[in-house]
Amino acid sequence: MRIDPKDCPGPRLAADGEAATSGHTRKLVKHGPFTVELCDCGLVHLSASFLTLRLDRGSFRELALAIAAALRQLDVEPEAVLQ
Repeated sequence: MRIDPKDCPGPRLAADGEAATSGHTRKLVKHGPFTVELCDCGLVHLSASFLTLRLDRGSFRELALAIAAALRQLDVEPEAVLQ
């Protein structure tokens, strides 16, 4: 079953830009300004300061793979990427 992210009961941003704790999510990791949480509705919340993406697990996995591939490319060809 696909969840529409706008129907997600998860946290909204607090005034300081941090994700507000609502009891609907479980924090998986926090690293610097980035937080990844699993919501009771099944969506993964990826927060970066004032921006929160609510993704199904498959989309989150695809995003993670794309970021990992980009990091590998940056490590292999840092000068070419910056041009």
